[in-house]
Amino acid sequence: MENGDRPSQVAIPKELKVKNRQTVLTSFLRGEPLTAVEISEKTRISRQTVQKSIDHFLGNQLLVPFGKGMSGSLGGKRPELYVLNPDLYFLAIQNREGGFVFSLTNLAGMSLKSGLCPHGDSKSPEDIYRSLAAYAESFFSQQERENLLGVCYSLGGVVDKRTGRIRYNLTYMTMPSEEDLDYQRLIEIFPTARYAIVENDARIAAFASLKEHAELFEDMQAITVFAGVGIAGGFFSDGKMIFGCHSLVGEIGHIVVDPSDAECCKCGNHGCLERLVSIQRIRALLKQDSERYAQSALGGRPIESIEYTDVFEASGAGDALSREVSVYIARWFAAALKSIFVTFDPQIIVFQGYFAFADEYFKAALLEEVRKFLYYPSNHKLELFFDRRSWAEVETVGAVAALSTKILEDIHVFTD
Repeated sequence: MENGDRPSQVAIPKELKVKNRQTVLTSFLRGEPLTAVEISEKTRISRQTVQKSIDHFLGNQLLVPFGKGMSGSLGGKRPELYVLNPDLYFLAIQNREGGFVFSLTNLAGMSLKSGLCPHGDSKSPEDIYRSLAAYAESFFSQQERENLLGVCYSLGGVVDKRTGRIRYNLTYMTMPSEEDLDYQRLIEIFPTARYAIVENDARIAAFASLKEHAELFEDMQAITVFAGVGIAGGFFSDGKMIFGCHSLVGEIGHIVVDPSDAECCKCGNHGCLERLVSIQRIRALLKQDSERYAQSALGGRPIESIEYTDVFEASGAGDALSREVSVYIARWFAAALKSIFVTFDPQIIVFQGYFAFADEYFKAALLEEVRKFLYYPSNHKLELFFDRRSWAEVETVGAVAALSTKILEDIHVFTD
C-alpha cells in the first residue's frame, strides 16, 4: 500500500477525552467565570461533554463553582458558572540587580502580592539557596505555601536542562565564582509546588507573547527578541517553543554579524549582535560626534546617562543624529535576522524590552534591509510587533503562561 493510501488515524475515545478536557481547561485560563453553554458555543464541543469535563476539574479542584449566570433571552433556569480555583497559586521569581523579586499570582495571572529577596553579600550558590529559602519562609502564609501549584524562576544566562546547571550568570553574587547555580536545588526550595520551571528570562518573557498572540502563533513560525542586559528570545513553531539540546536556541545576541569587530564578547566571539548594538557602543557612537550630539535633542544630558529609549524617542521626534543611530541598530538587527531566516524562517517577530520602544525609522530600516535579501519572498509581509509592557509584567505573565503550559501537558490532570 502506498503512503498516500494509508487510512487516517482516528482518535481513540481516551485521547479524544483528554483533548476535549485540555480545550475546556484552556477556556478558563484567562480567569473569567464561564458556563458550560458558553464554552460549548466557543469550542463546538457538546454541552454534555463540556459539563463532564468541568465535573472532572471540580474533582481535582482546578475549578470551583462561581454562582449563577444570566438566563437566556427566553428565560428559564440560570446556568451554573465556574472559575479557576482562587485558592491555588503560582509564584514568579525574577532575578534583578538588587535581588530576587517574588510575585505571587492566582492561576489566571492576577498579581496578589510581591516582595524582594535581596542578594546581600552572596558569594556562592550556597548563599543564594539559603537566602531564597529563608525569604520564602517569611513571604508565604501557611495556606499560600500549601496551595502553591507552581513556581517559575526567570534568570539571565543559559539554563542547561541536560546538566541541570544555570551557566554564565553571576549577577546574584558579589564576587566571581566558578560555580553555577543548580536547577534542582532551586526547585527543592518549594517542595509543595507540583510544577517547577527554571528558565532564561528572555524565554519566559517570550511565553507572555505566546499568551497574547496564541491564535497567531498556533500555525506559524515566530520569534521574540528580548533586549535587556543582553539579547535573547524565544523561537516558536506551531505554538511550541523550541529549546535545542543545549538550551541555546534563542541566544540571538550571539549571532556573529561582524567578525572583524575588535570587541570580544563574553561568549568568546568577536562581532556578536549583542556587542554591536550594546548601549555602551551606542554611547561611544554619540561621543564620536560630540559637536552634533551637543546640538541634538539628547545634548542636554551626559552621554553616560543615555538609554535606548532616549534615542528612539528623539528619533521619533525628528532628531537627525538619533535617527542615524536608530537606523544603525536596525541594520545590525537585519544582519542577524538574515541568518535566522535561513535557519528558522519566521513569519512573526515580537520585540520586547528596550527595543520594543523602537521608532518608525528603526522599523522602516529593518524592513528595507530584509527586502535586500533576495532569497526572502518579495510578496511576503513580515509581521512586526512591539510589546511595550514592563519587564516585570512580561516576565510575570510569561511565568504564568509557562506554568499553565506545564499543566496542559500533564496527562494526569486530564485522566480519571
